Amino acid sequence: MSVTTFYETLGLAPSAAPEVIRAAYKALALICHPDKTLHLTAEDRASHAAVFNGVQAAYDVLGNPSLKAAYDAELACRSKKLKHSPPTPPPSEASSTPSRKTTVKMTTPEEKIAMRAKARESINHLRIKRAERDAQDAELDTAGLKDMVRTWDQLLNDNRDDPAMRAHCQIRLHEYENKVFEREQQHREWLAKLATAKTPPATRTHRASFTAPLSSSPVRSTRRAVERKHADAERIAAAAVRAEARAIEKAQREAARQAHLDKKAAAVRAEKDKLKAKADLIAQQDAERIAKARAKAGAAPRGTVGALVVGDHAPAMTGRPHNTVRMQPPTTKKYTACNGCDEGHDSFREWRKCNAQVKDMG
Repeated sequence: MSVTTFYETLGLAPSAAPEVIRAAYKALALICHPDKTLHLTAEDRASHAAVFNGVQAAYDVLGNPSLKAAYDAELACRSKKLKHSPPTPPPSEASSTPSRKTTVKMTTPEEKIAMRAKARESINHLRIKRAERDAQDAELDTAGLKDMVRTWDQLLNDNRDDPAMRAHCQIRLHEYENKVFEREQQHREWLAKLATAKTPPATRTHRASFTAPLSSSPVRSTRRAVERKHADAERIAAAAVRAEARAIEKAQREAARQAHLDKKAAAVRAEKDKLKAKADLIAQQDAERIAKARAKAGAAPRGTVGALVVGDHAPAMTGRPHNTVRMQPPTTKKYTACNGCDEGHDSFREWRKCNAQVKDMG
């Protein structure tokens, strides 16, 4: 008996590409999908639905690369077995077994693979739904969780006649009971942390040794001692964590403060450099302005005869460089001989006038 493969269901070759498989599935879905056969009769809709179920099962396997590889391997193994198996003789009427009254559908390997794939998908879907439900329950308070416990307990009592629903309700009830227990345990731990004193562990242990009453039972006293040691260890660990957090916070503050100081110092240095450059520019502009004014007035350049008094009768200049200009008070002494007339002049004005006349004549 020949078995129709998934490739034959989609009308494809075993070497078809994933794009071709997807296109064939879409084309058959447009024809056989129940939403596309609403205008047909009931019998035609049933036949189209059966065809679409086969197409969907084939695409569920061939559309997944891993399932397709497993299916191809199974087809290859089955073809090898069919080649090596001896031919079966035709059944005789005498040895034929009586036919069954009810028809039993044989599950093909392709259908088994498809069913396993669907089972895995359902498990993954349940995991996703459970994660979403846990996220929603995390936003509820303890009263809300207890209300859910009562709700599922009532549903359990209402569905005692249905074993499957009763088991489902029991599972959900157990989940919410565990969530309520965890929430109450967290609340108790939070209250215990708030109730702990802020004194050092060593001092607290020392006080407890003097104030703790003697227990009549050695087992109870031992248990209390273990609990006290455990509480002291927790307090020491919490103090160490707080100290480490304070140290980290202090280091961060110091780093921020140092960065602020460095930034401020850099700004001050930049401002000083800016002011110095501005002062140098102003000094240069003043020097250029003075030089232009002297050139416009026709004054002798600095360091020449008209700008600096030289000779035996010139007053001594102490503490000044030799190339600076110094204004001389009126005096009756003669200056150095003029280049134009070879005579001395009483003032700089006469010397300049003489030089101008010499230039005009020359």
